[in-house]
Amino acid sequence: VAVPSEAASVETSVKSYSEIPRVSTAKALWELTFTERKLKIDQVLAEYFAEHGPIVKLVMPGQDDRLLVRDPQAMKTVMEHDGKNPIEPGFDHMVYYRNNIRKELFPETTGVAGSHGEAWYENRSLVQKDMMRPKSAMFYINDIEEVTNDFLDLVSDSLDHNDEVDDLLDLVNKWTLESVVAMFLDMRINCLKKHLPEDSDVKKFVSAVKVILGQEGNDMAYGIPLWKYFPTPTFKRFDKANIE
Repeated sequence: VAVPSEAASVETSVKSYSEIPRVSTAKALWELTFTERKLKIDQVLAEYFAEHGPIVKLVMPGQDDRLLVRDPQAMKTVMEHDGKNPIEPGFDHMVYYRNNIRKELFPETTGVAGSHGEAWYENRSLVQKDMMRPKSAMFYINDIEEVTNDFLDLVSDSLDHNDEVDDLLDLVNKWTLESVVAMFLDMRINCLKKHLPEDSDVKKFVSAVKVILGQEGNDMAYGIPLWKYFPTPTFKRFDKANIE
């Protein structure tokens, strides 16, 4: 079969997997696990791309290789070919934790965040009809508007003498948590208050979510998975937050 010259040129331009530039494992481990730069992942990745090009490879002990793609359009193509049952490596720690370590906490289902492949699709199918339709946005718009107004009041109350907020991300995370609870559970937990009592259930809940989805969760997702073999301090904090 004759191959058009244009197709032939595209075929010959494709590089092998081994040719993808690789970030030093020692450097990545140090920066993403043991230094404060792990809190500025966007800056770290920008430096990797500047040094190695638009596609780089991370090889971390105990984990599958990870490819980082800078171009949004290229990433769009990747995600469009993800298939019906995708596997998101960023949630590997949640899947392992819920299925192997604390199965008793999730006896019926491990949820969308705690499953891969077919199990993920089954969980996703239960919520996507209601959550992904345009009409659904109109159903929740009043709740989100109310939550957002509370968020704006919190931002205003948190401004310092320079009209700046010390930690905007923390406030945004609370807005996200309040919004998700309002949509999925049809209730308000009222975490968008400046001074939550330390012994209140709301404060404990917010703190637990911050651990699970924050730095502890990030360290478990991207660091060396020693926690699978013995309880590291990070794992203990993560586990406690899930139990509480």
